[in-house]
Amino acid sequence: MPTRTMMSWCAILLFTACAGETGTLRVAVSGEEAAVQGWPVDDVGFVDGWSLTFSTLVVNVGGFELRGADAARASVDGADSLVDLRGGVRVLYTLEGIDARRWEDVRYVLRPATAASIDEGPVDASVRARMIEQGWSVYLEATATKDGVTRTLAWGLDLDVLNRGCVGGDETDGVVVRAGGVTEAEITLHWDHLFFDSLVLDDAQMRFDAMSAVADAEGSVTLDALDRQRLADLRDAEGNPLLDTGGAPVVYDPGSAALPEPTLLHHMRAAATTVGHWNGEGHCDYEVRR
Repeated sequence: MPTRTMMSWCAILLFTACAGETGTLRVAVSGEEAAVQGWPVDDVGFVDGWSLTFSTLVVNVGGFELRGADAARASVDGADSLVDLRGGVRVLYTLEGIDARRWEDVRYVLRPATAASIDEGPVDASVRARMIEQGWSVYLEATATKDGVTRTLAWGLDLDVLNRGCVGGDETDGVVVRAGGVTEAEITLHWDHLFFDSLVLDDAQMRFDAMSAVADAEGSVTLDALDRQRLADLRDAEGNPLLDTGGAPVVYDPGSAALPEPTLLHHMRAAATTVGHWNGEGHCDYEVRR
């Protein structure tokens, strides 16, 4: 029977196929190196020269489930997990005694925290309370710097996204659970997406100038301010057209996404729905429920 480590409740395994050899699947969650040390990291960074580090990065994760092409299922039944990803990789689930096979459809949900959400490792009590009260699934605090200029962010997002049909970093469906052993897997969350200039993800680059331009007198970049930055008329802090280092207009490309309003806020929120990955670079299908 699957179990969830370090918890007082058990997972439930539902079989619709005959049981054969079994194995264990251990699932961790990670915000990658950027969650811990910010950007730039390795060869990833802002094309307009900013650096950014998180002081808080909390996410609410739940609904982990495996589905087979033959309708077999294995799921974790219980409360969601609140995780501060600045603490590094953290194991969320250990599912024991599940069929050793390929599970073609891996699913998990990023959704608003509730009073039932369980802290995985230390989560600041005031952050937890605010996320529950406001219905946030993500809360972050960060500091961005460039050429002696400092900007601060304190954003709460109420995303509700089912990540399903996840493929591994090798582009194969789901996950293969090995017989008689432990298979390691990871829910990987890519926070660089929040700063992408394109929703056509293969073409996206990280930018911050357009966000910096709407900072208030204290240097805070609020979500309300992002909503005033129009994608078709991006402006710098002086109100002039926003240009890149080559003197060309900065462009944000929403692709085919139907944004509620063509503003930087809604572009960022749309990009945020795609942070969920599987085993590093593996993508999922994103079903936005809010």
